[in-house]
Amino acid sequence: MVNGRFVVHNISQLVTNEGGAGWEPLRGGAAQSRLRVVKGAAIVIDNGRISSVIDEESVGRYEGEKIDARQRVVMPGFVDPPHTRSLRRH
Repeated sequence: MVNGRFVVHNISQLVTNEGGAGWEPLRGGAAQSRLRVVKGAAIVIDNGRISSVIDEESVGRYEGEKIDARQRVVMPGFVDPPHTRSLRRH
């Protein structure tokens, strides 16, 4: 696990699942197959997990290492840990 806080900013487009209100995590269902593209967003990552998605203008209010996405598309991996056990070697 990665410790600390990182803020990924200067994102051209953030691709995410279409969720409910706000940025709540998805728990399955049809919304998982629909994608949403967000412009002008930044991502706050705390200890290896996305903790929030913020407006680019709010980046300066957050402590932590800043990572410049250089106007690239960012598409976080959608990982379901309980279903990835078969991929790990023991």
